[in-house]
Formats: sequence, C-alpha cells, structure tokens
Amino acid sequence: MTRDPRREPRRILPALLLLLLGLSSVPAAAPASFPPELRFRTLKTPRVTLHYHQGLEAMAREAAALSDEILAAHEKRYGYRVARVHVVLADVEDDPNGFATPLPYPLVGIRVVAPRGNDDFGNHDGWLRFVLTHELAHVVHLDEARGIPGAVRKVFGRVPFFFPNALTPTWMVEGLATDEETEGTAFGRGRNPDSRMILRMAALDEDFLAEDEAVGALDRWPSGQAPYLFGEAFLSDISERFGAGTVPALAREHSNNLIPYLDDFTAKKVTGSSFHTLWREWAARARADFAREAARIQARGLTPSCALTDRGIRQVGPRAPCRCPRPRRAGRSSGSRSCAARSRRRRCGVRRASRRASSRRCGPRP
Repeated sequence: MTRDPRREPRRILPALLLLLLGLSSVPAAAPASFPPELRFRTLKTPRVTLHYHQGLEAMAREAAALSDEILAAHEKRYGYRVARVHVVLADVEDDPNGFATPLPYPLVGIRVVAPRGNDDFGNHDGWLRFVLTHELAHVVHLDEARGIPGAVRKVFGRVPFFFPNALTPTWMVEGLATDEETEGTAFGRGRNPDSRMILRMAALDEDFLAEDEAVGALDRWPSGQAPYLFGEAFLSDISERFGAGTVPALAREHSNNLIPYLDDFTAKKVTGSSFHTLWREWAARARADFAREAARIQARGLTPSCALTDRGIRQVGPRAPCRCPRPRRAGRSSGSRSCAARSRRRRCGVRRASRRASSRRCGPRP
C-alpha cells in the first residue's frame, strides 16, 4: 500500500489535539491539607528548615535543636550527607505519626500529638526525639546514592528512579528506621514488650512471617505492623551476628545498585549469605527461643483470656464479654455492675490482641 506523504500531517494533527486536551485536563496540584486559619512560620538551623504554625513555637525550637543533633548522628553512622532537610510540625490530627520522603527534596512531616504509651509505639522518652530519630533515619537511608546512581543524580538532579534504597523491601525500609529508633532512644518498638509478644505469638501459632510476607500490605495479623516489628527484629539479629556496622554497610552497598531488587546480592556481599538464608536461620532460632520463653511464662501461671471478637484484624473500644440488659433510666448503673460481676464469675479476662482475632478459643496463652 502506497502512503501519501501529504496526508501525514492530517493524521498527526488529531493525535496532537488529543494530547493537548489530555494535558489540559490534568488537575492542578492540590494545596497543602492544612486548615486555612493556620499561619506557618519558618525556623532555620545549619541543616534543617523547620515549618510550624501558631501555638507550636516552643516545640519548634526543641524540634530544630533535636533535628540537627539526630541528623548529624545518622549521617556519621551511615557515612552519607543529605541536602537541607525540611521538617513540618502540625497539630491537626489526634493520631500520633510522622512521614519522610526523599522526593522532591528531603522532607519530614510530624504530627505533634504524642502517643500515650499504650499503643503500637510503646513508651518513649519524648515524642519529638522518638519520631525524629525514626523519620530522619528514613531521610538518610532513602536518599543515599553512590556509584552510577549517585553520578546520575549529580548530573540530572533528583531523578526518582535513582534512589536505590527506596526500592528495598518494606521490612528493610521500616525495620532499619525502627532499629535506629530503638538504638537512638531510651525505648523504641524494639524494646516494647508488646512487640515481642506479637513475634512470640506468631512463632507459637506457627505463623512466623517469611521475608516476602513482612510487608506493609499484609492482609492478616499483625497487618501494617509487620515490616516494623519483624524488620527491626531481623536487622537486630543481623547486627548481633555480624557487627554493629552491618546495617549501614547493607545500605551503603545497596546504594550502588543501578538495577533494583538485587537485595540478595547486597546481602551476600556484606554478610556472605542471602537475605532468604539469613531470615530462615533467624526464624528458626526465634521459634526455639520463644518456645523456651513461653514455657517459662506458663510455669509462672497464666491469666485466662478469650478473644472479644472474630471480626477483622484490629478492633477498638470492645464491649464487655457478656450481654447485659440496658439501664432503663439515664444514670442508672446497676446493669453495668451486674455485668461486671458476671464477667468476674466467668473468669475469662480481657487481653490485648496478640494473635489473629479469628481465634475464639478461650484459655491461657503465653
């Protein structure tokens, strides 16, 4: 078939019009999700630019000093210096948390409300120190780039693909930061008894996660906690076996990789074994240790317990484990007292969820 070159522009023109129409329909970047009445100010230190709104002046000064101190410690440990870090403090939610990203520049966001010590974070010696130690570890780890990736970024800037450590498994990303949070503060999730309880019950229930299961999208217990708790415990075991500098060495070696997802090659270069082998060996030792620990706990005597619900993975505000008639008048509490008495007679107490909520068996568990 002979093509008429004079008709080619007519074919290209509709395609260009469709492309321009598509580009024009892309929504503009949304503004920051903060209430409009907040007025942000900026505080600068030699390494950090800190943004905060009214009412957080004292906390901002504390956070600025801590950020410089913690960032310097992380950079020394990992042998890598990051660009100026932006930190945003905001008091707009009651759920304590934070985030960190290396793109488009090193950025940390902190919710200033502090945990109470009875949640996933456990105890802490100061919320700002705790959360900044964790998030700034992310900044240094995820930003690190050496070899070809580092050279490309020096020429072309912060190209998203050339952040090798950002493409490591979730248990490495979150486990590393949780390990730094544990070693860099007085508490941390690595020292939280609840974290150990979750790992112990996983071992006793024969549901100890493999390295391809300890991810953020896990659809069973312990759900989103898996990469934090299993990752921290695994990396802590590696540090005990191969030395305190092993985790920074893994991050440094992997930051040279141009091709992503070569994590086992990184592990072999640093430790002589793949992550798969190291995880399997750690899991076997952990199961044996937890079995011995459970036997000691059982020997001291256990408090009987039962699951309050079999719906989903995580439940909050559970009702009493018995059905009671509602009071007829506001302020009447006899029904509540009766329910509590019957609960005591049943001798089936409430325990914190440390196993899959689908189990309904009532009985002692270590």
